[in-house]
Amino acid sequence: MSENPKKRLAHPLAVTAVAALLASAGCRGDREEPRTGGPVSGPITDETLDFEEGEGTSLRKPESNVQQDQVQARVVLRPTQGNDVKGEFTLGPAEEGVQLVGTLSGLRPTGAHAIHVHEKGDCSAPDAESAGPHFNPEGEEHGRAFHGEHHVGDMDNIRANDAGEARVERIVVGATLGDGGPNDIAGRALVVHVGPDDYRSQPSGGAGDRAACGVIELTHPPK
Repeated sequence: MSENPKKRLAHPLAVTAVAALLASAGCRGDREEPRTGGPVSGPITDETLDFEEGEGTSLRKPESNVQQDQVQARVVLRPTQGNDVKGEFTLGPAEEGVQLVGTLSGLRPTGAHAIHVHEKGDCSAPDAESAGPHFNPEGEEHGRAFHGEHHVGDMDNIRANDAGEARVERIVVGATLGDGGPNDIAGRALVVHVGPDDYRSQPSGGAGDRAACGVIELTHPPK
């Protein structure tokens, strides 16, 4: 009695199907799973920064795309009473808002610190409380830039190296510079805090006291 041809094919086909499934699973294991909850846009978030021990903030992205002829404002940060944080930044236009590039020293070694644009360009008080709250012209809840609702003045935390220094490159999302509009940050204060922003606590992220403050000053009118 001859064997049914369909029965002869069943076993090889089953083996082939199992092998194909195993190969497919192996390929999936080799691929990096897509990230969720990442930034909507822009290279300037904690996900795209490497915090290398002893090297401060090391950007995976290229150096700042703000060219010297695009610099429209500068800000010098000076320490508040009892602190040593100081630094200097340049500001220029960016696709998502205003780009801020500069350096800081006197930070807590290896520590994370919040940095925000505040409403008033007044750093005269010893604790810089004269700078007022975060710059929030759109009346949003405090949050994290590139991650949904946030103040215009909200930016990602910065992290210092072992020497308490950091190179900083951030986007002030939704901001303008020198146009006199409601989101214009010229003449407002840039503030560094003693602690990190948790991106949740209202109204300011629980970042603690103000460690340094400076007023954003136009160097020449925007083009």
